[in-house]
Amino acid sequence: MIAAYNDAEDRVPEDFDGYKHYSNSYIDAQLQRLVTLDGFITAWINTPANRDNGYARDILEKQIKPNIARDRTEVQNNRVGANVPISQGLIHGTYKWADNSVDLHVAPKGEGGEFSIADIAVVLRKMQQKMAQRTKNGGGVGKFILHPTGAAIVKTLVQLMGEALGDEELVNKARGEIKSRKMLESVKKVFSTPPKKDDDKLDKSVHPEHFAYLDSLVGTQGLAIAPILRGTRTVEERDQNMLAPSEAGGNRLNAYKKSVAENTGLVSLNIEFSAERIPKVLDFLDKRL
Repeated sequence: MIAAYNDAEDRVPEDFDGYKHYSNSYIDAQLQRLVTLDGFITAWINTPANRDNGYARDILEKQIKPNIARDRTEVQNNRVGANVPISQGLIHGTYKWADNSVDLHVAPKGEGGEFSIADIAVVLRKMQQKMAQRTKNGGGVGKFILHPTGAAIVKTLVQLMGEALGDEELVNKARGEIKSRKMLESVKKVFSTPPKKDDDKLDKSVHPEHFAYLDSLVGTQGLAIAPILRGTRTVEERDQNMLAPSEAGGNRLNAYKKSVAENTGLVSLNIEFSAERIPKVLDFLDKRL
């Protein structure tokens, strides 16, 4: 019995991610298997003839039964309709099975450690599998919603999206701005100590590259970015995609650029993109990591 249980665990693929990607019928079958196994073990332990077998009882009670209890909890927590918490570095949020979406917040740099694009790759891979299975089961196309806050995080994510999905000509312009900035910074370091940068605001030196990456993304299918700006008066204005190739989109993009240039407040965005864009983003990340 113990050998059979261990053998079943040995056959689980190395990249197995729990029961989150499977239908309720499969989950119910696995749950019944675990309940039956737990009942069989309990009956064996309580059989008078087996009470003297201390070694087997110890393994069953302290190893096998706790493993079964853990697996039952995993199965029950991931039935259709259950929300699944996501936590990776500064990224945290919830995957919602009902609408096949994941709502993620990216904490400001310094809250719990450094921000890493490797963490983004981990989350994207996990969600790619989960969303693809949900789509296959009739759940619609997956959707990512990101809420980055703070200059360093916003700059990194906009650059990531630009490099992965942006117009090549404007991306090259952004790269040129980065090169010019770094050359100037290297010269300044020779003559003076660089001033400490405000984590809440984008330093003026990075504005040209940041704006170029945003311009490269205007009109990108399956991607929307809505800035959080002071003075926003309506829901429509708040939710306006500043990458939309329209007058409203252009006005919102210009309002964001003005806010950043004038340092009028904490830099924060709502980024939404389709799971269909994941392969291109991961392709870029794989080249960087």
